[in-house]
Amino acid sequence: MVALGIVPGDAPLELIGGELIEMSPQGSYHSVVCEGLGERLRSVLGDGFRVREDKPLVAGNYSMPEPDIAVVPGPRRRWRERHPRADEVLLVVEVSLTTQDIDRAKTQVYAAAGAPVYWQLDLEARTLRLHESPGPEGFSRERLLAEHETVAVPGTSTAWTVAELVA
Repeated sequence: MVALGIVPGDAPLELIGGELIEMSPQGSYHSVVCEGLGERLRSVLGDGFRVREDKPLVAGNYSMPEPDIAVVPGPRRRWRERHPRADEVLLVVEVSLTTQDIDRAKTQVYAAAGAPVYWQLDLEARTLRLHESPGPEGFSRERLLAEHETVAVPGTSTAWTVAELVA
């Protein structure tokens, strides 16, 4: 639609379940948390992975969300010809301050598309909802972590508290 001029290229839209969803602009707190999490992930993942921030992710035939963070394998040039698919990522992260409902709705999209781990970091509640083991009906494992609890970074021996992530 962008190529045809129907939708401006800079429009804050995501394709979710065949519908264009308007996304609100990022506030400063959201931006700082995403930037910090991206830096943290880069520091522990090494050269075998890329941390993509606000980039498209193919999640089935009718969804192309732009998660706050997606950790993908391989060198950057691997993704020149196409966007990664959800089942190719190590981790998907959505950071929510005002978009909790939209990010909860993305849970089913990410699960059906095979994203192995989905973190929904809720800045307002200061919690992290951890989703694992995807399938067509959703994630079979889900845990709500409070500030003092830790979450393991997939593919590493690193774990962080939720408090560290929302700081």
